[in-house]
Amino acid sequence: MVGKNLQSKSMPSLELQSIALAVECLLDLYKELSGPSYIKPIKIQELRVYSDSLVALSWIYSHTHNLDKLQKCSVFVKNRLHEISELCLKHPVIFSFVSGEENPGDCITRCLSYKSLMKTNYLTGPDLVNAPRMEHSKDTLEFVVPDPKMDIQIPVNSLGAYISSKDIEIEHFQMTSRVSSFHRLILIYRNVLLFVNKLKIKVMARDPDKFNHLKAFRSDHNFFAEASRLLLSRDQGCYFAEELEYFNSSERLLKDVPRIVGQLNIYIDREGLLRVRSKLSRLKDEGRYRFPILLSKDSTLTTLIIRDYHERFAHAGVYSVLSEMRKMFWMSKSYSTVKKVLKSCVVCRRFNERAIKLNQNSYRDFRINAPEIPFRYIFMDYMGPYFVHINSQKVKVWLLCITCNWSRAINLKLCYDLSVKEFLRSFQLHCFEFGLPELCISDMGTQLVAGANIIMDFLRDPEVKLYLEENGVKPIQFEHFFKGQSQLGSMVETCVKMTKKLVYGSIKNNVLKVRDFEFLIAQTVHLVNRRPIAFKEALRVENLDASVPQPITPESLIRGYDLTSVNIIPDLQRIPEIADDPTYTLNKSSKIKNCFSHLRKVRNNLVDLYHSEFLATLTQQAVDKKNRYLPVKHTSLQKNDIVLIKELYCKPNQYPMGLVKEVTVNDIGEVTGAVVLKGKTREITKRHVSNLIFLLRPENQIEQDSVAEKPIDDNLQGQTRRACKPRVAAERCKRKNRKLLGFE
Repeated sequence: MVGKNLQSKSMPSLELQSIALAVECLLDLYKELSGPSYIKPIKIQELRVYSDSLVALSWIYSHTHNLDKLQKCSVFVKNRLHEISELCLKHPVIFSFVSGEENPGDCITRCLSYKSLMKTNYLTGPDLVNAPRMEHSKDTLEFVVPDPKMDIQIPVNSLGAYISSKDIEIEHFQMTSRVSSFHRLILIYRNVLLFVNKLKIKVMARDPDKFNHLKAFRSDHNFFAEASRLLLSRDQGCYFAEELEYFNSSERLLKDVPRIVGQLNIYIDREGLLRVRSKLSRLKDEGRYRFPILLSKDSTLTTLIIRDYHERFAHAGVYSVLSEMRKMFWMSKSYSTVKKVLKSCVVCRRFNERAIKLNQNSYRDFRINAPEIPFRYIFMDYMGPYFVHINSQKVKVWLLCITCNWSRAINLKLCYDLSVKEFLRSFQLHCFEFGLPELCISDMGTQLVAGANIIMDFLRDPEVKLYLEENGVKPIQFEHFFKGQSQLGSMVETCVKMTKKLVYGSIKNNVLKVRDFEFLIAQTVHLVNRRPIAFKEALRVENLDASVPQPITPESLIRGYDLTSVNIIPDLQRIPEIADDPTYTLNKSSKIKNCFSHLRKVRNNLVDLYHSEFLATLTQQAVDKKNRYLPVKHTSLQKNDIVLIKELYCKPNQYPMGLVKEVTVNDIGEVTGAVVLKGKTREITKRHVSNLIFLLRPENQIEQDSVAEKPIDDNLQGQTRRACKPRVAAERCKRKNRKLLGFE
């Protein structure tokens, strides 16, 4: 009768189950007849199992001879195949095919009468057994399990399981590489030991004679220490197989001593672990010498142990981790190994890594080789807000600052809000005055980017393109420099700074009407464009007899001459005191004076600020930074790199993570900007590399990118070496002094 759990199984699966039962019964019978407990043991030469199931026999043959994985088979079939192969390890078994007509087992499965049963070979057996053995044809399936052609030497570990050295190495590497910490790995091994120990206890209680070769631990055994010992023993078996083979050999010759054994005075303890003898032999700990355990610097387990010590001592440095590790472990090239592992710590990289630096000059080609036409290459930025009165209401307004790359001229346009509509309106007014620019550069402002997209979409129209070509107008191009590097827009930032200084310094606490504010902005543009940017070549400064050289101003470059400005509104002039000028008489129209009273005060402040402070500080704006031309090491970003995004007023441990999607490379091969996908918000942002911190890189890209980071040229390499040599020497001297004083 078939059990309920076997009713859903196929016929070949049930036949395989019957073969497994036959092998088990055959081996039990062989043990009873030829075992030492029998009075006169019978010498049995071979064990045979006959079956008429070609499918089941083919499964066994493929599993034991071809070593096929049989992925399409069910778990039930795989378990039976594994059970048959394990049983045949005790004694080889020959499996043979017998046809259904000659198989006496089929008589039980059929409804036969007594007379019909006596006519079959149920009692006598098949003729294949009684007849002399003949050579089978190639079509006859017959094989031996295990395969005699495979020389298998299977060691038995402490758990009583049959494993090979290759399997130990593969399973050990897979386990250590998939676990994040050493403590968690020991817990996994401990749980496995507990499970196997419970199985041993149950099996030994069921049949003590059959499983007397197994060894089980008591319930109060320290399985954590046992798991740690087993883990270290397996790791040493993978990396120090030659040394273990030498210690386990019966004949130890002096010429066969491994080199590392003689150098480090290595021995094997009672637990089977390799240890390094030291001068601490007199110091005992629980009856055992305190000798460190030998580890390999290339082992994954060593990396996990270093990380465990590093995190246990609150992410300590190299020397602290080394001093604690040497109490229990020893490994070659310990300093460089620990330093390499600590460099990969993500938490430490958050605090220790610095942003990416560039060797490229801040001056670009569009700033040096700009066309000699005013406002063909321009920079744009917003400034403000400012408070003005509109219909007796106090509102905010902003200024769109547009500067020319060639003439350094400034044009200001009033914006009543920061919408895209106001930007398009102000930009159109600028185009009415100076024409359509060819290159517009700005930051990543939302209204600037959105307005640029609208303009570009409009200019892509075929009719607009045809009109521009007929009139010889080049299409406009917008470029937005990446966020996080204000020096990219340094020219427009300088212009904004100058203009702000004039406007804020003149307005102060006054709130003008919108018309008066427009008047002030127009005069600010007039004054700021009269600033000197160079001197004419006709006059020489060395000639003391010559007069002061005539300066070149942006206004002279735009108009071709210096515009002489004259004030035609009397009430805008400064009103002198009566005591100083008694001949001066006030204008009788008090209404006009009241209208221009605030504007007159603001205009006087603007003129004083321009003549007293603005002109005097122009020569100090080009002060070089410290170490501006010193070469720096550049970290080149790649796609799929994980970076940290620096944020203002944010601690390093709170910097958001991002994934690099695209990179921008300059003409000297350095990555200047990247398109980053933020991890939490899933936001796409563009950042300059000086605002990014490189964190991690996928392993597949590390293997592909085997080219080391080199300086740009030999000259730059020499400058970098000369610049870094004193600093490295100072650090070495400082480290040596700290060691001598006992701090490290």
